[in-house]
Amino acid sequence: MSAAITSVSLAIPGVASKKHATHSPEETLAASIETLAHLRYSVVLTASWEVFGDRDALRRRELHEDLERLHALYFDKIDRIAMAYGVQRAMDAKEDVERRITVPHSIRPAVWSIEEGEMAASEYGEFDI
Repeated sequence: MSAAITSVSLAIPGVASKKHATHSPEETLAASIETLAHLRYSVVLTASWEVFGDRDALRRRELHEDLERLHALYFDKIDRIAMAYGVQRAMDAKEDVERRITVPHSIRPAVWSIEEGEMAASEYGEFDI
């Protein structure tokens, strides 16, 4: 029952904005950077699946479409950070996220080759091969 009440309260205009007004700009920036990191992880993981995964053409096309959507969300988030906190903070956040986010060995696709890895690393960021 509390979940339904929460959903209703979030739908009322003004409630969500009051909730966010209690957070400091640094807390909001940290949350935005965390979201950016999640998006980056999704981009890198989806790119690795597209490059190294299933050779089925339909599945690769679906992965490519997902990757394009994730890229758009990722760069939109960077733009939003830049508009709210300045271009330099957005670029610093982007560089930090891209330096920290890698695909763990345990969840990589089964097939890896050096040639594919080099191509993927140059196009989508390091996969820590």
